Amino acid sequence: MKAVAFVLLWALLLCVAVEVAHVYYPRCPYDQLRCNAQCVVDGCLMGYCGGLDYKICKCLPVGCSGN
Repeated sequence: MKAVAFVLLWALLLCVAVEVAHVYYPRCPYDQLRCNAQCVVDGCLMGYCGGLDYKICKCLPVGCSGN
C-alpha cells in the first residue's frame, strides 16, 4: 500500500512540475503536443509551434478550420 501511495505521489509531483514549467517556459516541446492535439481536434492535419518566440500555435494545412 505504501508503494502505491509513493508512486502516485511522485506522479502527481511530476504533473505539477510539467505544468509549472509550461507556465514559466511556454515554448515547444510543451506547447507542441497541446498545439498538435488542438489542431487535430479542430479538423486539421497537424499543428506546430511557430512565430518568433515559438508561442503561436499554427495548424496545417493553412486553410483548415483551426486557423
